[in-house]
Amino acid sequence: MSRSTVLRPMTPRAVGRLATYRRVLAGLAADGVAAVHSQDIAGLSGMTPSLVRQDLMRVGYRGNPQHGYDVRRLDAAIAATLGGPRADRAVLLGVGNLGRAILQYFRTAHPQLQMVAAFETDVDLVTTRCHGVPVRHLLDLEEIVGGEQVRIAILAVPAREAQAAADRLAALGVRSILNFTSTTVRVPEGTYVENHDIGLALERVAYFAHRPEEVRA
Repeated sequence: MSRSTVLRPMTPRAVGRLATYRRVLAGLAADGVAAVHSQDIAGLSGMTPSLVRQDLMRVGYRGNPQHGYDVRRLDAAIAATLGGPRADRAVLLGVGNLGRAILQYFRTAHPQLQMVAAFETDVDLVTTRCHGVPVRHLLDLEEIVGGEQVRIAILAVPAREAQAAADRLAALGVRSILNFTSTTVRVPEGTYVENHDIGLALERVAYFAHRPEEVRA
């Protein structure tokens, strides 16, 4: 590969788009569709055909100009690019209503993600199990995360506790944090954080629900 054609490192948005294409391909496979063109993937994913083709250059699988991409082979190629289904170890901080919903979701939708433990300070919850995951006291975080080689953490703690929790996790070697609190947390270089404020998302949805003329196609 020449220097001019070397692909840049993957951005979070590019990873998200490839994951979106996999969902599209899964739906097509379930409907019995064997082959698909880039413009069809674009229409089903909300992207442009040129962006889809640019993204698919990364996966090392080329389609046929006449017949398009083989759905199952393209899905496998994207999965290999993203790392495939890995049994990554993860922990959850916060076992309130949101935390319990998160555990239930990942147990059914992402069974390859091994939830090692959930952490709480509520003594009535500590030593119980939530959706099959043992609940431990937050004081045990260092012992368990360090001993289990956890790489992923999910934050569902009160907003005022989020940054301190992220600092502890980063210091323990956790490399990816999914933050569901209303506070944007900051992490050191080498650690990835995705801040997902459900409250802000609802504010946006509520705004455009009453202003359809402002919605862009």
